[in-house]
Amino acid sequence: MKTLFLTLFCTISFTFNTSASDNFLIKNGQVIWQKIYNTTLTKDQLIWNIRNSGNFKNISVQEDYLTAEISMLRINHFRYERLTGNYAHHIANSHHVNSYIKVEFKENRYRVTLKSIKLMPKDDEDDIIDMETFALKWRKEVFDSSFFRNKSKILDYAFKEVTDFKESQESDQW
Repeated sequence: MKTLFLTLFCTISFTFNTSASDNFLIKNGQVIWQKIYNTTLTKDQLIWNIRNSGNFKNISVQEDYLTAEISMLRINHFRYERLTGNYAHHIANSHHVNSYIKVEFKENRYRVTLKSIKLMPKDDEDDIIDMETFALKWRKEVFDSSFFRNKSKILDYAFKEVTDFKESQESDQW
Protein backbone atom coordinates (compact mmCIF):
# COMPACT_ATOMS: atom_id res chain seq x y z
CA MET A 1 0.00 0.00 0.00
CA LYS A 2 2.84 2.39 0.85
CA THR A 3 4.51 1.63 -2.48
CA LEU A 4 1.28 2.30 -4.39
CA PHE A 5 0.74 5.59 -2.54
CA LEU A 6 4.34 6.67 -3.09
CA THR A 7 4.21 5.77 -6.79
CA LEU A 8 0.93 7.67 -7.25
CA PHE A 9 2.27 10.70 -5.36
CA CYS A 10 5.49 10.78 -7.43
CA THR A 11 3.55 10.45 -10.69
CA ILE A 12 1.20 13.29 -9.78
CA SER A 13 4.10 15.47 -8.62
CA PHE A 14 6.11 14.74 -11.77
CA THR A 15 3.12 15.48 -14.03
CA PHE A 16 2.46 18.75 -12.24
CA ASN A 17 6.11 19.79 -12.34
CA THR A 18 6.51 19.09 -16.04
CA SER A 19 3.36 20.89 -17.19
CA ALA A 20 4.00 24.45 -16.01
CA SER A 21 5.97 26.29 -13.38
CA ASP A 22 7.65 29.62 -12.69
CA ASN A 23 5.19 31.29 -15.10
CA PHE A 24 6.36 29.12 -18.03
CA LEU A 25 3.75 27.36 -20.17
CA ILE A 26 3.68 25.27 -23.32
CA LYS A 27 1.25 26.52 -25.98
CA ASN A 28 1.21 24.87 -29.40
CA GLY A 29 4.64 23.36 -28.82
CA GLN A 30 6.16 26.74 -27.92
CA VAL A 31 7.46 27.75 -24.51
CA ILE A 32 6.01 31.05 -23.34
CA TRP A 33 6.39 33.02 -20.13
CA GLN A 34 3.22 34.67 -18.89
CA LYS A 35 2.47 36.69 -15.76
CA ILE A 36 -0.43 38.85 -14.62
CA TYR A 37 0.34 41.92 -12.50
CA ASN A 38 -2.06 43.98 -10.42
CA THR A 39 -1.38 47.69 -10.71
CA THR A 40 -2.60 51.10 -9.69
CA LEU A 41 -1.05 52.63 -12.81
CA THR A 42 -3.14 53.77 -15.73
CA LYS A 43 -2.65 52.34 -19.21
CA ASP A 44 -0.86 55.55 -20.26
CA GLN A 45 1.49 55.36 -17.25
CA LEU A 46 2.30 51.72 -18.05
CA ILE A 47 3.04 52.60 -21.69
CA TRP A 48 5.23 55.49 -20.56
CA ASN A 49 7.18 53.17 -18.23
CA ILE A 50 7.61 50.57 -20.96
CA ARG A 51 8.83 53.14 -23.50
CA ASN A 52 11.26 54.75 -21.05
CA SER A 53 12.64 51.60 -19.43
CA GLY A 54 15.18 51.09 -22.21
CA ASN A 55 14.44 47.35 -22.22
CA PHE A 56 12.13 47.27 -25.23
CA LYS A 57 12.36 48.21 -28.90
CA ASN A 58 9.99 48.28 -31.89
CA ILE A 59 7.10 49.19 -29.59
CA SER A 60 3.64 49.16 -31.17
CA VAL A 61 0.65 50.34 -29.14
CA GLN A 62 -2.86 49.13 -29.94
CA GLU A 63 -6.10 49.86 -28.10
CA ASP A 64 -5.93 47.03 -25.55
CA TYR A 65 -2.34 45.83 -25.84
CA LEU A 66 1.22 46.68 -26.69
CA THR A 67 3.79 44.60 -28.57
CA ALA A 68 7.55 45.01 -28.56
CA GLU A 69 10.84 43.16 -28.67
CA ILE A 70 13.30 42.45 -25.92
CA SER A 71 16.78 42.40 -27.35
CA MET A 72 19.98 41.47 -25.56
CA LEU A 73 18.35 41.32 -22.12
CA ARG A 74 21.17 40.57 -19.72
CA ILE A 75 20.44 37.82 -17.22
CA ASN A 76 21.75 38.94 -13.86
CA HIS A 77 22.34 35.43 -12.52
CA PHE A 78 24.86 36.71 -9.96
CA ARG A 79 22.17 38.79 -8.22
CA TYR A 80 19.74 35.88 -8.31
CA GLU A 81 22.37 33.51 -6.94
CA ARG A 82 23.19 35.89 -4.06
CA LEU A 83 19.51 36.19 -3.17
CA THR A 84 18.65 32.48 -3.40
CA GLY A 85 21.90 30.53 -3.19
CA ASN A 86 20.90 28.64 -6.36
CA TYR A 87 23.11 28.33 -9.43
CA ALA A 88 22.38 27.23 -13.01
CA HIS A 89 25.50 26.74 -15.13
CA HIS A 90 23.74 26.90 -18.51
CA ILE A 91 22.12 30.26 -17.75
CA ALA A 92 25.41 31.57 -16.42
CA ASN A 93 26.89 30.95 -19.86
CA SER A 94 23.89 32.53 -21.63
CA HIS A 95 23.75 36.11 -20.50
CA HIS A 96 21.35 37.51 -23.07
CA VAL A 97 17.76 36.83 -24.04
CA ASN A 98 15.83 37.93 -27.10
CA SER A 99 12.04 37.68 -27.15
CA TYR A 100 8.81 39.14 -28.42
CA ILE A 101 6.58 40.62 -25.74
CA LYS A 102 2.88 41.38 -25.60
CA VAL A 103 1.43 43.45 -22.76
CA GLU A 104 -2.35 43.31 -22.50
CA PHE A 105 -4.15 46.00 -20.51
CA LYS A 106 -7.24 45.69 -18.31
CA GLU A 107 -8.42 47.89 -15.49
CA ASN A 108 -6.07 47.58 -12.48
CA ARG A 109 -3.97 44.82 -14.09
CA TYR A 110 -1.88 43.87 -17.07
CA ARG A 111 -0.73 40.56 -18.52
CA VAL A 112 2.74 40.07 -19.96
CA THR A 113 3.45 37.28 -22.44
CA LEU A 114 6.94 36.52 -23.77
CA LYS A 115 7.14 34.36 -26.92
CA SER A 116 9.94 33.19 -29.19
CA ILE A 117 12.36 33.27 -26.29
CA LYS A 118 15.95 32.73 -27.39
CA LEU A 119 19.09 32.40 -25.27
CA MET A 120 22.22 34.00 -26.66
CA PRO A 121 25.58 32.76 -25.32
CA LYS A 122 27.83 35.63 -24.35
CA ASP A 123 30.72 34.64 -26.62
CA ASP A 124 29.14 33.29 -29.81
CA GLU A 125 25.96 35.04 -30.96
CA ASP A 126 25.64 32.65 -33.93
CA ASP A 127 24.85 29.84 -31.50
CA ILE A 128 21.37 31.00 -30.45
CA ILE A 129 19.35 28.47 -28.44
CA ASP A 130 15.56 28.36 -28.75
CA MET A 131 13.79 28.01 -25.42
CA GLU A 132 12.04 24.88 -26.70
CA THR A 133 15.40 23.13 -27.25
CA PHE A 134 16.55 24.26 -23.83
CA ALA A 135 13.42 23.55 -21.77
CA LEU A 136 11.41 20.75 -23.39
CA LYS A 137 11.91 17.04 -23.77
CA TRP A 138 12.67 15.79 -27.26
CA ARG A 139 8.98 15.32 -28.11
CA LYS A 140 8.29 18.95 -27.15
CA GLU A 141 5.12 18.02 -25.26
CA VAL A 142 6.37 18.38 -21.69
CA PHE A 143 9.05 20.30 -19.86
CA ASP A 144 12.36 18.61 -19.16
CA SER A 145 12.52 18.17 -15.37
CA SER A 146 16.03 19.66 -15.29
CA PHE A 147 14.59 22.97 -16.52
CA PHE A 148 12.77 23.49 -13.21
CA ARG A 149 15.74 22.83 -10.95
CA ASN A 150 17.18 26.37 -11.28
CA LYS A 151 17.07 27.46 -14.91
CA SER A 152 13.41 28.44 -14.95
CA LYS A 153 13.75 30.29 -11.64
CA ILE A 154 16.61 32.48 -12.90
CA LEU A 155 14.75 33.31 -16.12
CA ASP A 156 11.52 33.94 -14.21
CA TYR A 157 13.39 36.30 -11.88
CA ALA A 158 14.92 38.18 -14.82
CA PHE A 159 11.61 38.47 -16.67
CA LYS A 160 9.83 39.73 -13.54
CA GLU A 161 12.53 42.39 -13.04
CA VAL A 162 11.99 43.77 -16.53
CA THR A 163 8.15 43.56 -16.62
CA ASP A 164 7.06 44.60 -13.13
CA PHE A 165 6.13 48.27 -13.39
CA LYS A 166 5.35 49.26 -9.82
CA GLU A 167 5.09 53.01 -10.10
CA SER A 168 5.47 55.66 -12.74
CA GLN A 169 8.93 57.10 -13.08
CA GLU A 170 7.47 60.20 -14.77
CA SER A 171 8.12 63.43 -12.92
CA ASP A 172 8.01 67.06 -13.95
CA GLN A 173 10.23 68.12 -11.04
CA TRP A 174 13.92 67.41 -11.32
